[in-house]
Formats: sequence, structure tokens, C-alpha cells
Amino acid sequence: MSGDGPPLVLLHGGPGLSEYLRGLAAELAPAFTVFRYQQRGLAPSVTEGDRSVEGHMNDLVRVLDGLGWPKPWIAGHS
Repeated sequence: MSGDGPPLVLLHGGPGLSEYLRGLAAELAPAFTVFRYQQRGLAPSVTEGDRSVEGHMNDLVRVLDGLGWPKPWIAGHS
């Protein structure tokens, strides 16, 4: 996580890695608090569990709840 400002979650496409979004995160950090989210099942994350679209959404909601981010900006690509 980096930056200062409203919360922003960057979602990578699949297959992919949150590492691919490092440069974009650095560009956005002056305006946002940026979190690069790593999806389940795509290295180096845990591979067990529900990898359906609903499962991925539930994972993200749990992470956002843990961060205390009820309504972050979200940007992603596929």
C-alpha cells in the first residue's frame, strides 16, 4: 500500500499478478492511497478456496472490511 488520499484498489487481470500494476500505483500514489490486490489462486497467493467470480468478490470484500475501506475507488483490467 502506498500514497496519500482517497482509497483506491487496483485489480489485475487473470492470469496476472498485482506486481504488474506497480508502475501505475506509483503514478497514482500522490493522489490516492493505493492498494494492489492480489487475487486468490494466482501466484504468490493462496491457491485453495473458492476461485469463482463470487468467491473472488467475497475475498475482496473481506480485505476491504479489514482495511476499513467501505467505499474505495476500484480500477481493474482484464
